[in-house]
Amino acid sequence: MQYLYFSCCTDSLRAQFEEKEQLRPSMLSPTSAPTSHETSRLDDRDFEYVCEVRDSTVKYWANAHEAGWNSKIHQKILDRALKPYEDRYESHNVTTAMPIKAFMSAFKDDLKDPKVVDFVISHIPPSATKRNIQTLLRDELDNDELRTINQTAYIRYQPAFLAIKTKRGHNDELDANSKLAMWTTAWQVGVSRFTKPGIPCTPLPCIIVYGHVWELQWAVDTEDMVYFIKHPEPIGNTATIAGCYRLLAAIRYLVSVWSEEVFLPWFVENVVGEEEW
Repeated sequence: MQYLYFSCCTDSLRAQFEEKEQLRPSMLSPTSAPTSHETSRLDDRDFEYVCEVRDSTVKYWANAHEAGWNSKIHQKILDRALKPYEDRYESHNVTTAMPIKAFMSAFKDDLKDPKVVDFVISHIPPSATKRNIQTLLRDELDNDELRTINQTAYIRYQPAFLAIKTKRGHNDELDANSKLAMWTTAWQVGVSRFTKPGIPCTPLPCIIVYGHVWELQWAVDTEDMVYFIKHPEPIGNTATIAGCYRLLAAIRYLVSVWSEEVFLPWFVENVVGEEEW
C-alpha cells in the first residue's frame, strides 16, 4: 500500500504544478497509482479544486477556528475525493453526533465533550442490502436509538466505516486519539450484536487531521483488545498542491479498493448475513 502516499500525475498537470510550487521527483510518480482501478487515478478535473483547497489553507492558516477549517477546507477535499463514487459513498459532518451510550461501556466516564469526531465516510448500500439492514434492526423495536447499524442514530442504514477527527495542531494529539478510540470502539461494539461469537471486526481506517496534515491509523480488533496502529507517514496535506493530490489518492483508494475488497465483503457476510458480496 505504499503507493497510497504518492501521486499519479499526467504530463499536462506537471506543467501546471511547476507554475504553482516547487516539486521534487519523489512527490509525483506516474507508475505508483493502482492501474487496475482507473477511477482512482488523478486527472486535470481535480486541479481547480485542489488549488482552491490549497489557497484556502494558506488563507486561514492562523486565523480560522476548527469549525472554519472543517467547512472551508476539510469538507471540500472530502467532497472532491468522493466525487467519482458519489453513488456509493458520501461524507457526513457528525460534529454534533454522540455515540450511543449502550455501546460506550469502556468510556462511560469520558463523555464530557459533546464533540467526538468531525466527519465519517459511509457506504450507500444498494436497495436490497438496505432492506436487509432494516430487517436486521427490527429487533430493536423497544429502543429507537439502537435501531442503527452504526454507533450513532445520526446515520442509521449506511455503514460508516471511516472516522475523521480534526484538530488545529499536534498539541491536541492525546485528545484526538482518545476520541477516535471512543468512536471506533463503539462501532465495533454495536455491530457485534449481529456477528457470530469469535468473529473479530475487520480493521477500520481512522484519520486525524492536524491543521493541514492528514494522518492515517488502523483500528485492529483482536476480540480481547483493539489496537490502533499509526501509519508512519502522513497520507497528505492541504497546504500544497502535491499534498492535496496525495490525499485524494489515499481517500479514493480507501473507498474504491479497500472498502470494496475488504470492508464490504466482511460486513455483508458477517453483519448483514448475505451469502455473497
